[in-house]
Amino acid sequence: MNPELNAKRLEVLREIAPDISFLAVLLNPEDPISTLGWKEIEVAAKGLGIGVQSIEIRVTGDLEKNFSVIAKARFNALAIMPNPVFVTNLKSIADFAVQNRLPSMFHLREFVDVGGLVSYGVGPD
Repeated sequence: MNPELNAKRLEVLREIAPDISFLAVLLNPEDPISTLGWKEIEVAAKGLGIGVQSIEIRVTGDLEKNFSVIAKARFNALAIMPNPVFVTNLKSIADFAVQNRLPSMFHLREFVDVGGLVSYGVGPD
């Protein structure tokens, strides 16, 4: 874990989409890594003047109902915290972001490989 990565991800997303004002962040509140990342992104967003709201996803079934909440709200960007439920649903999350014209930031390149906008993280590539 590198705490600075979430702040950097948000900075990169802001550079790509400078009009971002309200970010939806998918997280699993039962996952300590997800909740730690959420705290980091809250601080970074405040420093950039971006509003953030967490969207709690515990299981795959939570995605569809929350996709409709996100689509109806005034969010104009999407990010996810690391969690296996997101990795196993990476294509549907990336597709949702594209269909709803939400600039999106991911922690794994695999999200970009299936259509997500951008990823930023550590890895061999």
